[in-house]
Amino acid sequence: MARAAVRLTAGTERLDLVVEAGTEVSGRIVDAAGRPVGGAVARLHMIPGGAAFQATSAADGLFAFDWVPEGTYRLLAEARGYARADAPGEVQVAGAAVGGLEVRLSEAGGAISGQVLGLDPADRRRVQVRALRLDDKAGFSRVGPDGRYRISDLAPGDWQVVAATHDGRQASGEVTLEPGQAEAFLDLELETRPVLAGRVTFDGRPVAGADVRLHGPSAPAARTAQDGSFRVVVTPGRYTLILLEPRQGLGYSRAVEVGPDGAEVTIDLESASLSGRVLDGGGAPVAGAAVVTEGVNPALDLSYSGPATRTDDAGLFALRLAPGHYRLTVSADGFAPATTDVELPEGRTVELEVPLAPAAETAEDTGAEDST
Repeated sequence: MARAAVRLTAGTERLDLVVEAGTEVSGRIVDAAGRPVGGAVARLHMIPGGAAFQATSAADGLFAFDWVPEGTYRLLAEARGYARADAPGEVQVAGAAVGGLEVRLSEAGGAISGQVLGLDPADRRRVQVRALRLDDKAGFSRVGPDGRYRISDLAPGDWQVVAATHDGRQASGEVTLEPGQAEAFLDLELETRPVLAGRVTFDGRPVAGADVRLHGPSAPAARTAQDGSFRVVVTPGRYTLILLEPRQGLGYSRAVEVGPDGAEVTIDLESASLSGRVLDGGGAPVAGAAVVTEGVNPALDLSYSGPATRTDDAGLFALRLAPGHYRLTVSADGFAPATTDVELPEGRTVELEVPLAPAAETAEDTGAEDST
């Protein structure tokens, strides 16, 4: 394979490609008794890192990599029901074909099993347990409903086993799988960190799919479930909780103190109403004007999109929003956009009258100011 970058201009451009030489590397995968193993996967990895090749053995155990650049490689093989194994020594590729390689798989590789401790039942399906050797991922397992895991088809040797949760917690340990040993056991205990749990409602209904962000000693995030609940693993400390759900114009923030035992918050929001009328310079209603809201939190330098609507034939509009500070932008064909800020108290109705100036008049006024 060869690659080159070229810039195309008018006329004919000449580009010569020099293809790096490669050669065939082949061999055979057998079991402990020397019988061929078909359907095994052979992998050739350049040392210390770089190119990697993969081939599948035929029924007679033979495999071949058709094109391999010069270099030093590590050859390994794996198959279901066998422990993964490396070919002895390194594979040197230097111009001539390399053949006669053999990888011998030991049957019925051993297993490592145990239990992951410190997990909530709801989190067990989202935990992965990996077995590592020589910095290479060799096997993994999901955790069952009882918190147990099992990683099979492992070769004898020293293994590091790591359990990782979706929220970043980890547990690790080391275990030795002796030659001929069917199974080794290792329990892993996850670090315990406090949990901030809560539930969000808007006008008494749960808010699903809202983003929950925390600013403080750590910066985790979550999304509310169908029942409006959320759960975040954090480190102890004081946080600013920010809730965003633009479809309903929800933007909310509050301070939260999380201790070693966690904390729980309930956010019950009651909507506010924003209504108004859009008029032209002569006091006539403007129908079909676009009314767009943007939530603003100056203290946190935060803004978020809110609901939008259009005025009716009488120039009227109405919106239901969460309490807070908003920037209202009104625009219509033939008029210059108008922007105004408004504070909406919880459970209250705020009424506005928004005048729009003709676009041509605004342009003339602007030009006059520039000329002076």
